[in-house]
Amino acid sequence: MEIRQGAITQLQQKLTQNESEKQKVQQELTKLQQEQQDRIALDIMFADLEERERRNAKYNAEYLELLEEDNKGLEQKINEQLVIHNNEISSLKAEIKTLENQLRQSKQFQNISDITNSNHKKTYSVSIKYINDFDDVGFKGIKGVVKKVLSLQDNPRPNGYELLKQSNSNVYRIRAGEYRICYTIDESVTQSSGEVKILIIAPRDDVYSDLKNRIN
Repeated sequence: MEIRQGAITQLQQKLTQNESEKQKVQQELTKLQQEQQDRIALDIMFADLEERERRNAKYNAEYLELLEEDNKGLEQKINEQLVIHNNEISSLKAEIKTLENQLRQSKQFQNISDITNSNHKKTYSVSIKYINDFDDVGFKGIKGVVKKVLSLQDNPRPNGYELLKQSNSNVYRIRAGEYRICYTIDESVTQSSGEVKILIIAPRDDVYSDLKNRIN
């Protein structure tokens, strides 16, 4: 009877041990299954990433191809505009040089000699006190400014001229595009000639404050 009881006890212990091992095996199996699922998920993710990279590479190649075509067209348009722009600048520089040569009739650009027409109309010499004012006039404005200055030789009171009220020195002003030319007139040189003294050539926003500083 005791032998039988001992055998039963051993069997129960073996069953318990087998159950414990079974649980361990099941845990390992579950772990392996989870790892397998994780690997599958990773494989799917990598496959998806590879597909996206492939598509991105394709899109990038197509985009670069289109961009290159657009750049070629844009470059051609820019080159055409540059040619036109350079031609305009060359033409404008030639005109400026011609006008500057007219201003070089006396030392350091200071005086423009008298010009008398066939009707012996009173003419005026033009003196430019601050010749460096021309340096601040842009390419687009220099032609108009110089022509306005030269026109004062024949008529120092053209249409649109104005006597500045804020000045006590009989200072006149004419417009030349975005620039203003301020000057005085001396009628007492001779009966047939006078003198125009250019005090300032400056942008309209700065001319009056700068003129005030120069007069004072």
